[in-house]
Amino acid sequence: MAVCGIFVCSCRRQEPTSGPAVCAPSWVERGEGLKRSWDLDADGISDRFEERAAELGYDLEPGRCDRDPSAPLREYNDGELQSGLKLVGDGGGFSRFRLATDWGTGPLLYCLQVVAEKLADERDKAMVIGRLSLQEGGPLPNFESHQNGLELEIYYLKRGVGAQSSVDIVAQPDDYDADATRFLMRRLLEVCDPEAIFAHTDALGFSLDDPRIQPDSRMTTYFNLVLRKPQRGVVE
Repeated sequence: MAVCGIFVCSCRRQEPTSGPAVCAPSWVERGEGLKRSWDLDADGISDRFEERAAELGYDLEPGRCDRDPSAPLREYNDGELQSGLKLVGDGGGFSRFRLATDWGTGPLLYCLQVVAEKLADERDKAMVIGRLSLQEGGPLPNFESHQNGLELEIYYLKRGVGAQSSVDIVAQPDDYDADATRFLMRRLLEVCDPEAIFAHTDALGFSLDDPRIQPDSRMTTYFNLVLRKPQRGVVE
């Protein structure tokens, strides 16, 4: 067993037919091949981040089996983020709001990029991402959660091919794409295995019959995905 940050990983090595060896932490999705266009070394960290790692103070490189350095500290609403990873650039099926808060743990960034890729490939939609966490975590202005790199805001999907702008599912129900949002939530549940997804369940227009989807009537333009705490617990 190798330890990836504070996540316990079975960091499996493979010898590909060409190129460098690859490393797959336990949270890297199986069954469709370990390599992805944005993670060719299959270590779960995007190559674009690894290319910028030195200027951000990290010893990470594309083409090398790097271990996730990130660690969520303490609680969602009273915590910090140690050695968080940055969501670099748009593309690959996602676009971003609130660029100052685009830091998170390795598993969070990995699962959102996998699901965004599925959404683009199968529904021709872009996942619009809101708050993650600050680089070192901690409180956001006028906001209590998102402090330790385990949370992610995702905007409800709007009707139209490739539509990226946000929609208020209560005030603008005719512009809301419930079917595509259902697809998105189902894939998030499958790939990310979250602790919870907080959404305006009365206005969703569907039910996935999953107890991890929790009601929050404030969530009219986006829903909030919360990852489980690591197996060893959150560092105190």
